[in-house]
Order: sequence, then structure tokens, then C-alpha cells
Amino acid sequence: TKLQRDCYAQYYIASLFTHGGPAQRKEFIVKGCRGNNEVYFSFSVHSPGTGKGLSSGAFERVVSDVNDESIKFDENGCYGLYLSSTKPEEEVLKGATWLETPHDSSSLVTRHYFNSWPVPGAISETVDLRIELANAPTQNHVPEPVSDEIIAARIDLANDFIRRHTILMPQPDPTTAPPFFALLPNKIGIPQKWKRGEEGMGAVDIAYAAGRFRLEDNEALILQGAVPRCRFANVVLWNRFLQTFDYSSYEEYPVFFTLDTPPEAEEYAPFSIILSKKKPPGYVDTLSHPPLVIKIERI
Repeated sequence: TKLQRDCYAQYYIASLFTHGGPAQRKEFIVKGCRGNNEVYFSFSVHSPGTGKGLSSGAFERVVSDVNDESIKFDENGCYGLYLSSTKPEEEVLKGATWLETPHDSSSLVTRHYFNSWPVPGAISETVDLRIELANAPTQNHVPEPVSDEIIAARIDLANDFIRRHTILMPQPDPTTAPPFFALLPNKIGIPQKWKRGEEGMGAVDIAYAAGRFRLEDNEALILQGAVPRCRFANVVLWNRFLQTFDYSSYEEYPVFFTLDTPPEAEEYAPFSIILSKKKPPGYVDTLSHPPLVIKIERI
């Protein structure tokens, strides 16, 4: 399932439950190829959350992860991942990179970041990615019919996912919110990398900083900072459900901004961004939304 974050980043999520649920865990193979403008991608395996994270259980916790720096590529820039609870022998891996998938794993999340705007007429870049069961039957194999109980369970999982990310998503708990997320309006938290075991969609090799903003018609918020050496950095406006604003009218209402990375001779690249409901030079428009979220991420 595709979870679009903004036109420079795409997230995909795949359920690791099989017909019998976690008790009948199977092994999976992920195949893909790096895109021409893809500057970073990663995979993380998640298990059910405890309800103590930033979103109070709306997301799962990270239990294992790997990014493009540790993945083996062939001469065409393509790769394979083997998902299993124990590492198989090399003759089973066949050149694929192993990603540990504990028995209580429930989902696989992938993130793909691009350094350019999509081609005209496209909302986002295309990601070459697929997942399948390891040692899957041949194409001529006729699968067993899926029972009504399993279909009902899948519908319940989809319904639970949607509800937890919308009407059931509570306000962040100040006692459990991470330092990078400032809960007071018009402030940004201390940048911090995501950690294994934390609940959420974050990648453990990405540094985040976020905060809420509240602006009246005659007010503006100035964001100033400096980006250290990295592969990608940006600023994105979110609603309270952690969904990116509509960016289809970006030329008129920019709701995200890709930050320049430092030149070769410099350690940092300074930036200055203005959020307002009017249009001063170099602005990011709030689109007259109610108090919402600013997120800054660096890879």
C-alpha cells in the first residue's frame, strides 16, 4: 500500500501477516531497483506498539531496519531483501540482503526520497518495488480459496489502520513526546534521530525536528537554521493526522521546501523560510489552515 508523504518522498507499507496471522509466519522476498533520481531509501520492520509513543499507539514500533548503504546491488542497480526470523544460508539468499523479521512482526515500511520534481503530469516519481513469498508456488499453481474469516480479519485490520490514523489519533502526550517534537506553538524541537523500539513511521537513520504553528492573518513565522552534511533535507507542512498538505498547486501554494545541502568546502548550509498567509519572498504558505505541524527531516 502506498502512503504518499510529499512529491519528494514516498512511503509504502506491506502487511507481514499471512492467512494464519503471526503464528503461521512465512518468509518474504523484496525486489526492487534504485530510481534515477532516488537519493535514499530504507526498509524497517515493525511490531505492534504499546500505546506509549508520540501517537499513543497509532503506529507500530521499529524492530529492525536497513538502508541503501547496506544493501547489495547488481550491475543494474537492482537489489533483493530476504525477510525471515533467522538468517538463511547464502545458497538461499542468492545475493539478497537479509533483514531480520521477528515472529511478532506485523508490517514492513519502505521510504524513498528523490532529489527532483516528478515529470510534468505526474504526482510523484515511480518506485520499482515488489514483495512476494519466498519459495512461492509457480504461476500455474491454483491457490486455496481464502476463507470468510480471513477476509473479515483483513477488513478489520484495514479499518483499524484508518481509524487509528484519523478519528482515533489523540493529541500527542507531553509525557511521552520525543524531544524533537515541540508541543508549544511556533517552536521547533531539538533535532534527533529516530531510535529502534520507538513507535512511529520514522527511519532510524533520519534526523527529525518538528513543532506546531499557529498564525493569524497578519502574522508570519520565520524559520532559520543550518543544514549539516547530508544526502537530503526538507521542510514539510502537516495536518494533525501527520498528512502532508495538498501539494498539487505547489507553484501557487508551496507547502514543502527542499533545503540546500552544504557545498563541498562548507560544513553547513544556512536557510531561512517564512510561513505566512500572505506571500513575501521565499514563503511557505499555511493555506489558512488551523494550528498544524511543521516537520523538518535530514538524511
